[in-house]
Amino acid sequence: MEVSLGAQDEFPDTAKQRCLDFKWNNRYPRPELPRQKKDDVFVLDQYRMQDKKTKEVSIDDVNNMRDLVAKLTVGLVTDLDKVRAIFTWLGAQKVLSMDLSKSKIHDTVKGYLKIVQQDRSTYTEIMAMLCREARVPCVVLSGLAKGADYIVGEDVKGRSSWNAVYVAEGWRFIHVQWAFSRISGQENCDWVMLESESGRMCQDVPKKIGKEESVINEFFFLTDPEIFIHFCCPDEPHWQLLKLKVSVEKFTSMPYAQPHAFKSGITFKRSQSCSQKAEHGECRITLSAPTDSKPKLSYDLFLKRNELTDTSLLNGKEGLVIQGNIQSSGIIPFFMRCLVKGTYRLRIYKEFKEKKYWLCDFKIDSDEAKPFCSSFPFLTEIGWGPGPLAKHYGLYGFSNEDGLVLTHDATMVELSFKMSRTLTFQIQLKSDGKPDNELMHAAKLDIRYDQVRITVVLPDDGEYVLKIDARKESEKETDTRNILNYVIESDPKQRKYKGRDNAAQKKARQNMREAIRAGNRTVLSIAIDRFRKQECEDKGDLTKAIEVLDELDTKEDLRFAMLKNRFDKLENAITKAKNSPRSERFQSLVMAAIEQKDKLQVPVPANKGRPEVTKRTVADLKSYKTPPAIVHEILKATYMVLGEKSYMLDTWSNIRALLHKSGRESLDFRLQNDPGFDVNNDELLLSEGKAREILNQYDLQTIGKMSPASEALISQTMLLLERREEARMQDTEGNEDIGNDEA
Repeated sequence: MEVSLGAQDEFPDTAKQRCLDFKWNNRYPRPELPRQKKDDVFVLDQYRMQDKKTKEVSIDDVNNMRDLVAKLTVGLVTDLDKVRAIFTWLGAQKVLSMDLSKSKIHDTVKGYLKIVQQDRSTYTEIMAMLCREARVPCVVLSGLAKGADYIVGEDVKGRSSWNAVYVAEGWRFIHVQWAFSRISGQENCDWVMLESESGRMCQDVPKKIGKEESVINEFFFLTDPEIFIHFCCPDEPHWQLLKLKVSVEKFTSMPYAQPHAFKSGITFKRSQSCSQKAEHGECRITLSAPTDSKPKLSYDLFLKRNELTDTSLLNGKEGLVIQGNIQSSGIIPFFMRCLVKGTYRLRIYKEFKEKKYWLCDFKIDSDEAKPFCSSFPFLTEIGWGPGPLAKHYGLYGFSNEDGLVLTHDATMVELSFKMSRTLTFQIQLKSDGKPDNELMHAAKLDIRYDQVRITVVLPDDGEYVLKIDARKESEKETDTRNILNYVIESDPKQRKYKGRDNAAQKKARQNMREAIRAGNRTVLSIAIDRFRKQECEDKGDLTKAIEVLDELDTKEDLRFAMLKNRFDKLENAITKAKNSPRSERFQSLVMAAIEQKDKLQVPVPANKGRPEVTKRTVADLKSYKTPPAIVHEILKATYMVLGEKSYMLDTWSNIRALLHKSGRESLDFRLQNDPGFDVNNDELLLSEGKAREILNQYDLQTIGKMSPASEALISQTMLLLERREEARMQDTEGNEDIGNDEA
């Protein structure tokens, strides 16, 4: 939307030009992808004190923009610090609720905020004015935006403006408007809520205008380009700051994600669309999350109001959405069943501490209702498919990780998994349309050593639930609990080849078997992906392929960690190897890695006569509120040697935050132990050279009289540099020996 700044007599032309003329000029760096992520250059906790001080600057104590910027940036060194101060102060003003009725002078700070309040200017333009006053490169960008008026799956019609600032050696986005305000409670069309995680309902959700509220949303401060493109698409493609540009069509179809999705580590496939087409009344939607995050997700399912004409369809229909547990690959599947032909909206949330956080929306169009859409005989509390409880009981190597099993054979389904401990199982097949006694012998259990195989014979087409209960060997029968559930569906419309592989499926299966025999990780990974795309039945081939791929991945991680000789990589690789179901196949490699890691754990003794850096030393250093310049420089040199970015060390608050770290991240541990950096890293070599130049300026005895802690710091830093130099020499001699042997 175009922003009008008002008539000429209310706002002078010169000031109007200052607000509008914020484009890129050739004195600025070229727009391109920043080399570092937001998390690499900005840590919110390190700015708590600065933010508090910034908010204390009163709007009544400044006359114009120049005075304001001078007060906000006094004592600040980096452009990032200055931009942060401007952003924090502007967000603290609560412009929407301020009484600015008496502000009549246009070139004052209150005058500018008044025109923002009156929608005659924007936060974006004020931000650009302040940044440029602080001599920080800043531009105003505009383009399509998925704002509060956006309807998922529809064309993007809304527009917005935002800033790009050049800080920390790169252009970075700030959407000030969205960072300082939000629209709550808005609905852009009439819906009926059909179902939530708590069960079935029929609740009207009418179209309504939302309410604008003042907030502070840190998500839109320095947002990374690959994330920001989910929200805004600039008119000038080069300002996407991406290597692979996104077209308007692609932007329109991208998943409609919310900030909490990215805060939670949720990711989407590059080809994934926010608009899905149901087949035979069914649709599968997936999200991806870090496998160790175990997010608790929930959902709401809506149908467009004018497409629900027969409310009797809602009677007794439980479980329109089947939410699967997170899989070993990090995929979280949602299976949706359509009651009637129409347009649906699936809204997904993350639940945390009894609160729900909106993650994303998907639109689903269905040309027909789902046949066999019956109620489930029970609603599980542990989800569908292998979940945390099944893994807690020692189950692994599942043939089916999806909670929904679609059969190509109308008569029989096989499921299998392994167990790492002896369990007693009880299995039961259940259906909403058949009594339990009729299905009593439909599921059979076969256990051989650690392999568990379940064969299910389906009497008819339709939907069934396989309920798997278990107890440990030491537990009583009353301790038996539900640990795993599957939905099994046999539908003639879904059955394409009656259990037989077609030509493409046969080729995919054969290629995967050959890849298993070859033992090449890359080839096997590609073969598994192609096998899955062809929707082949497992028949044990996919299970074996996944196990072999896990073995190859684990071996590769171990060898890489041993080659790099890094403590952190060795520790991670060894942990992964011990948890692998095929760990017995590479025990010798694990033992070699453990032996190598143990050597790295032994501290290298300091040379006699050199003062050591202890916890007391670190405590003395971090006690400085404002250290002497010499102490600051020595600490900067030390942390450069340890691999920290030099521009982050110009600010004492950043160094103090590093000094507060404990355990393996503490300064004394990192100096006395090999911190695990590649000794041949060119960037590290440059940092070491700069650090030597700093440290060589100072005399140890003189420093020792002024600050014993700084003396110990110089001594141990130089010792670490000597150890690294020896390591490089040994590495060079080793390479020469190898070259001579080959000759």
